[in-house]
Amino acid sequence: MAQESPDILHVFYGAQNKYSWSSIVAALEGTGILAAFNLKVELVREDVNSALEAALASNAEKHFFLFSINSFHAAKILDEIRSVKTFAVEREIARRFITLAGGPHVTARPEDVAKAGVDFAFVKEGEVALAEFFKEYYQHVTDNGDQPFVPNATPNCYFCDQATRAIHRTAETGFVNLDDYPAIAAENRMFRPIEITRGCPHGCKYCLTPKIFGRENRHRSLDNVLYWVKKAVELKYDKVWFTAPNAFAYGSKTREPNVDTLEKLLQGLHQIDGLDQVYFGTFPSEVRPEFVTDAVMDAVGPLVSNKSFVVGAQSGSPRMLKHISRGHTIEDVWNAVDRITSRGYNMDIDMIFGLPGETKDDAACDMAFIKDVLQNSRVKIHTHSFMPLPGTAFENEPPGEIDPDLNRILGEYARTGRVYGSHFEQVARAKMIKHNSE
Repeated sequence: MAQESPDILHVFYGAQNKYSWSSIVAALEGTGILAAFNLKVELVREDVNSALEAALASNAEKHFFLFSINSFHAAKILDEIRSVKTFAVEREIARRFITLAGGPHVTARPEDVAKAGVDFAFVKEGEVALAEFFKEYYQHVTDNGDQPFVPNATPNCYFCDQATRAIHRTAETGFVNLDDYPAIAAENRMFRPIEITRGCPHGCKYCLTPKIFGRENRHRSLDNVLYWVKKAVELKYDKVWFTAPNAFAYGSKTREPNVDTLEKLLQGLHQIDGLDQVYFGTFPSEVRPEFVTDAVMDAVGPLVSNKSFVVGAQSGSPRMLKHISRGHTIEDVWNAVDRITSRGYNMDIDMIFGLPGETKDDAACDMAFIKDVLQNSRVKIHTHSFMPLPGTAFENEPPGEIDPDLNRILGEYARTGRVYGSHFEQVARAKMIKHNSE
């Protein structure tokens, strides 16, 4: 089915969700949904009111407003969604304006999001759900005109019966195969670091990743990664970055690195004409310390452009590492420091302060670790404060509070540039998340 003027898919696009939306739009391109139903993607980079006025002035029959909701911004985004509904109702065009939402907060609190006014809320991975939603929706329009649409074949979908306020959900589907979907949204010029892995077998209690993406590594195949990097280079990109929960776990089905596959990936990238720089094991991904082996560094180091690696330590306290189910030891962290810096690379170490159950002794361990590790001039500390994210094992814990003595030490090192991060801001964010979820 096609209409003369395209329907519009308004994607609320910002720094906090640009990578996820690139994946979703790429999936809609790759499955042919946008072309099949004459859907045009419009990125909303300003406030919701400007998008509404633009929608009202357009000739499109249907407007889909697609939101990604994280827990910190949940209250604000849900207010924006309600403003879309109010705008449409007041102008008697409610049937033309449809709100859709996904993201980590939706997976953690789908019923709350549906009750808050979102027409259709999608949990977990969105590629299959959104593609099936548009297929089912447009088939319904063809068969039933303006009769209310109730999804049935669309998986992972929550919606609220506005008459009874009952929440309905459709069946859940399995996790996607990354090779089935493009790595970049080339048609809409939405590029992102190439996603090479989803899922994480490490059940850290503060993290939502396993609930959204599962506890098994799912890798984009080597040939598929190289195919999409070549496509990006054809579109005039000469640098490449990657996203993964743990970059050094690429190709691994166990809790140990697959050195052979890592080396083949990086060697394959070096054979792509026009690709000048390869960044791996650095922002926007990190690596786990126990995956920083001599064999991995010997394979990866000579083939990457980055001069530093980002390693997730999270705590300098052996007790806290066990308590948060981190799955590695402080000795693993020190081994990673030695293996990275002895080869002439710099290292950024992620740490989280104010974790649930943290004692003065644990804070003292953090301080001792920071003082010791920063004697190595190649090391910096990237600071975070604990935030009780809905859906995690620690969701009911109090917001993180950083020990005063530790805070003083962090401030001293921050003034010299050896410590950086937004732990002060995250203390306030944590309190806001807790307030919004109560």
